[in-house]
Amino acid sequence: MKKLPLRSIVFSTFLVVVCAAILHNDLRAQSAAASPSDMDPHMGMTKLRPQQPGDPEGPSRDPQRARGVDGAGRRARRQR
Repeated sequence: MKKLPLRSIVFSTFLVVVCAAILHNDLRAQSAAASPSDMDPHMGMTKLRPQQPGDPEGPSRDPQRARGVDGAGRRARRQR
């Protein structure tokens, strides 16, 4: 019987570990996606505070302010 070289054994072990890690992450992602909440699992116990009068309502928040901040950043980058 031919003996396997050390390099083949190390590579095979590495391949098995990588495949097991990928499979483990894939299985965890499937089980997390089945949760009814659309938040990350680590945020499951975080309580959201009630909406306050000055809070932004949507994801756009204040596009005019965002354009101003973006423009200021670009001007500062040009001055370097």
